[in-house]
Amino acid sequence: MRFKIEHRIGVQRPAEQIWAAIYDLEAWKDWNPMYPQASGRLLISAPLTLTEKVGEASETYQAVVGDWVPHAQLVWVRKSHNGLLTHVRYLEIEKLSEQGCIFSNGVLFQGLTAGVLVSKARRRALRRAFAGLGEAVKARTEAGHGEDTEAWRR
Repeated sequence: MRFKIEHRIGVQRPAEQIWAAIYDLEAWKDWNPMYPQASGRLLISAPLTLTEKVGEASETYQAVVGDWVPHAQLVWVRKSHNGLLTHVRYLEIEKLSEQGCIFSNGVLFQGLTAGVLVSKARRRALRRAFAGLGEAVKARTEAGHGEDTEAWRR
């Protein structure tokens, strides 16, 4: 079984500027309500260490970078429940114009028992957390973060 949970929000900034916020994992602690701690390198198959806050629950876990495309997407993958559940987590930037994008963030759950292992309450909490992350990306970039940095050019 597979299912996904996603949040999308319009951001009135260039894709490069949104990417500057995503690319700087170490700075997530300063603005990201869903991931107050993140470390690692954006390289395919590189390990990431993430602290994920969903509602009142907080969990630190290891994941692996599945894919990343500058100015477009970051994907990481992790397994839970003794390998029965795969989480494919993504942050995506869809460029609509030079000054406007859609920022999407979500998760694709995969596994034979995915529907059972991810409760309805957890799904609701994830939707709220994804909305909070989307709002935070929008606020950070529309406030000007990334306008004068070179990080997004990588």
